[in-house]
Order: sequence, then structure tokens, then C-alpha cells
Amino acid sequence: MRKQILLTIVILMLSFRMQAQNGFTIHLKTGYGFNPEMDLNNQTVRKSRGLTIDFGSTYKAFIFKKWYAEIGLGGRTIFSSGKLGELSFEAQTLRALMIANVGFGISDKWEVFTGLVLQNNKDFTEISFMEKYFWRLNQTVGARYVIAPKWNLTSNWSFDLRNLPDPFLVNDPKFLVQIGIEKQL
Repeated sequence: MRKQILLTIVILMLSFRMQAQNGFTIHLKTGYGFNPEMDLNNQTVRKSRGLTIDFGSTYKAFIFKKWYAEIGLGGRTIFSSGKLGELSFEAQTLRALMIANVGFGISDKWEVFTGLVLQNNKDFTEISFMEKYFWRLNQTVGARYVIAPKWNLTSNWSFDLRNLPDPFLVNDPKFLVQIGIEKQL
């Protein structure tokens, strides 16, 4: 429990510190995650899905003309559910996110980006950085639209790159579609 509290405090402190500098953005996203098919104990898991809420901040730096890179920290809460045989299950999970994207400004209003999101794949109470499946790596592809000065609408699609065993996908689905809002600071 102490590790979970400590990690939550560190994420919040870094997010608040990031808000005070130029080039930073805070975001809030919600999404829908799903698994196409998965098996546990030789039974097929049906309707394996989850709702997500992401929060955090990123720092954006322009590299060359309209190309930029951004890095950030955040958190993700996942409310997952599914059915295994006649049983239904639900789970709530909190994950820490490390975000790295590269993007391109198509116009004054539109940007496209791709990147990687590294996150813990197990609960904070079981922190073991060297464990084989502790880390999860997701590829993300998305777009941003400027809706007002310093405000963006964003959407992205991401999927697991590590091909994790099915038990690790029960409370954090393999595919995720999100939409959210960002505020430039």
C-alpha cells in the first residue's frame, strides 16, 4: 500500500510541476478498450472490455518546422469487465504512464502523431521492475484539432506491442480508442 501511495504522490507532483512551464499541456481523456478473443483456464472470455480515464501532462518541443516531439507522465484508471463461462467479472485498475510521441502539424488546426506509451502492467502493490511482464508497451496513433486558443480536442487509438499472455489483458484490454481534451499552459 505504501508503494501505491508513494507512486501516486510522485505522479501528481510531477504533473503539477509541469503545469508551471511553457510548452506544457495537461490532458483528460476517456476511452473504450477491448480484446478480440482471449482464453483463461481453457475457457473463452467473452465481452472483455474496459472504460478508461487518462490524466497527465506532456511537454511539447518543436524539432524541425512542423515536426515536434513530446514526452509526458500520466495515469490511467481502467474499469474492465467480461464473462467467463457463466461468471461475470469486473475490475478497477490504476496505471502509471510514460508518454513519448512524435507529431506533425498538418495545418493551423490539425496535427497527427504517433508514439509509445510505457506503463506498469501489474498493480502498484506488486512493484518489481525486473519481472518479465511488469512493463507494457503500447503503440499509439492519433490526431489533434484546435477548438479554441490553447484548447485541443484529441483522439487516439493504441494497442499492445508486447503480445502479453491473456491473463494480463483481463483488466487492461489489448486495444484502446480514446477521445479527450487538452489545455496548453
